[in-house]
Amino acid sequence: MNGTGFVFGWIKIIESVALVAIVLLALGVMVRLIELRYVLRHLGAIFALAIFFILLPVIISALWASMTVCQHAGTLLLAAIIALLAFGRMTR
Repeated sequence: MNGTGFVFGWIKIIESVALVAIVLLALGVMVRLIELRYVLRHLGAIFALAIFFILLPVIISALWASMTVCQHAGTLLLAAIIALLAFGRMTR
């Protein structure tokens, strides 16, 4: 899959999740679980997260493209160490 197809698919997933969140927010307002004064705050949070997650692959790919091979290796090594520590393989 090329980069454009990945970004298009990623945007569709984020769009679907944001739409579900907006529908749940509307249902919460209808059954009075969420007060009307908090609706704009929740909508702002939904839109901010959606924009952040849409821009995330662009930011990561731009950072990765600007790195040297040694920096790639160091980043992958650091990610592997963090993953091993997170899953408890190196902790004793």
